[in-house]
Amino acid sequence: MLFRYKNQINYNPEKANILWGITSTGALAYFNEAQFEGLNETAKKQTLTMNIISPDKLSYDAITSLFTID
Repeated sequence: MLFRYKNQINYNPEKANILWGITSTGALAYFNEAQFEGLNETAKKQTLTMNIISPDKLSYDAITSLFTID
């Protein structure tokens, strides 16, 4: 499913999740499934550190590999 969030997100820790967005410079920012699995499920608030892929490094293969969920 795709949801639009600004500064606060909600997710289901019992499901596979990927968070992604586009930065103001056109880079792809993402937080992958393994990173979600490492979060403390009982914490009410957490800070997520996004991975960034610059626009010049983006390719079809780079993008599709990020959106594969087991």
